[in-house]
Amino acid sequence: MVRMVVVAFVGAVISGGAAMAANYECHMKVGGSNDVIPEIILIEHDAAKGEAMAIDPYIKHYYGKPIPAQIVADNAKRTTFAWNFENIASTEGPNIPRVRVKLSIIKASREAHATVSFGYGDSTSGFGTCKVE
Repeated sequence: MVRMVVVAFVGAVISGGAAMAANYECHMKVGGSNDVIPEIILIEHDAAKGEAMAIDPYIKHYYGKPIPAQIVADNAKRTTFAWNFENIASTEGPNIPRVRVKLSIIKASREAHATVSFGYGDSTSGFGTCKVE
């Protein structure tokens, strides 16, 4: 499923012809206590327009297509993106009111740090690396 998401997203990005966009393909180390971190996160960032779109397996499951991501920081050192899921169905109790995902990419090393925070205060983090196109 992850590979299908990558192919679909990359195809959409390429066909969109966004010349100023940077496309990030981030592969995260998952498992253990950070099992809610997506294995792969794809971001299309158009710095000229100040816009970004994100997709990962969770976004694909809940929305079926990329969703807008907020650009939280964009400086010489890093770019940080964030997006929310609202009222997510839980298999272990009541729905989760909000899930917030933040992804920071260190520009020099292409290292990625993702944090997933839940509406009730818990969060988990994971690390990975990104390719930039």
